[in-house]
Amino acid sequence: MTYPFGIGSWRRYFALQKGVAENWYGSVQNSSLSGTLTLIREYFGAGISSPIHSSTPTLASCGGALLVGLAIWASRNHLKRARDMNGSSIDLPFALFSLLSVFLNPWVWEHYYVLAIQPLFVITTEFARFAHHAYRRWSDTESSNLVFGLQALLTTVVVLALGTVAFALSRNLWNPLWYLDAWGTSREPLYRAMAYLELALKVSPWVVSILLCFIALRARRNVRA
Repeated sequence: MTYPFGIGSWRRYFALQKGVAENWYGSVQNSSLSGTLTLIREYFGAGISSPIHSSTPTLASCGGALLVGLAIWASRNHLKRARDMNGSSIDLPFALFSLLSVFLNPWVWEHYYVLAIQPLFVITTEFARFAHHAYRRWSDTESSNLVFGLQALLTTVVVLALGTVAFALSRNLWNPLWYLDAWGTSREPLYRAMAYLELALKVSPWVVSILLCFIALRARRNVRA
């Protein structure tokens, strides 16, 4: 865009984005980090009429910078190994940064879920490898029953987390709006609780997948050790 239209085109682009941001930044369909922070503030009674003009963008920017910094730190050994020894070591860092590149956008819609599929395959494969390694070490009496029990517990938690992601991706995308409309009409607390549960499920594919990436990076480091 810069070459054919000049540097001034960016100023015009950002000026035109103002109306879009004001309209969609606080949408209940937004499952980005910004949308997650807005959801949390609204649930605990700190909701505001215009999130784009609140402290939410600043909090989201700081949180995003922190997540990127943690991702770089957690991936440093894997990136070095990918350069020096094993190219497949890039898989987990790539999955993590792929997820972050979506989640840290100002807004994330339902059709963006397709971008989580490849990272989820990487995560699943990595934990399957971890479980196999743990079982092999235990069966060869190279690890204690306690260590194997903790590793089995971690594997169980991961399976439940992946199941939660699969369940969230299978939900009707319009459920939160239906519950919010029902709550606005009847003021029944159950509808409000169900609405926020559905909204939490909308965010969970990104939050859970990113968390599992961090855990997998640590687990693979321990396996290598």
